[in-house]
Amino acid sequence: MPSYVIPHSARFIPTTNIFTATFNAPTVGAYNFGIAANANQVVTRLLPGSVYLIDRISIGGDISEGSFLDAIETLPQLTLRKSQTKEIVYEKSLPIVQYIDDQDVIAWVETKKSDEDLTVDLTGLLDQTADLVGEVDIKIFVSYSIYAIESSVFEFWFRTVLSNQTGEQVRGATV
Repeated sequence: MPSYVIPHSARFIPTTNIFTATFNAPTVGAYNFGIAANANQVVTRLLPGSVYLIDRISIGGDISEGSFLDAIETLPQLTLRKSQTKEIVYEKSLPIVQYIDDQDVIAWVETKKSDEDLTVDLTGLLDQTADLVGEVDIKIFVSYSIYAIESSVFEFWFRTVLSNQTGEQVRGATV
């Protein structure tokens, strides 16, 4: 597995997306995240000439993790994709099986299009358990740590090595 160095000139892009499911809308007796408002949420704009490293993810909610896990009827899943090409970043959707903080989710993304966004969808269904009685809405918060790298040396390395493999990063080194 190759290792790589994030150049000091890389632009750090912290992101947060908020997904909401409302009780009884549209699914009676449940909180359904598979609604239009939770599809194609913009994570960040992708610019040609940059390589993007999706480095880490954090997931939480406005209810306790135990209440969230107890209420799962259909496992919530995140799908990250490019807006124009519809290319999915990861081979499969990321299931949310627990809240996580600062977990590695290494992926590399680039675009040739000037109007492309990185977008995320959340689907899944939660039942209204006893802990959730009285909760009108449930919110899930998803934060990505992304680096935009504008380096001709790094872009060459990306094209020849990293675009085909997952690597380990070395923080704080220079290229």
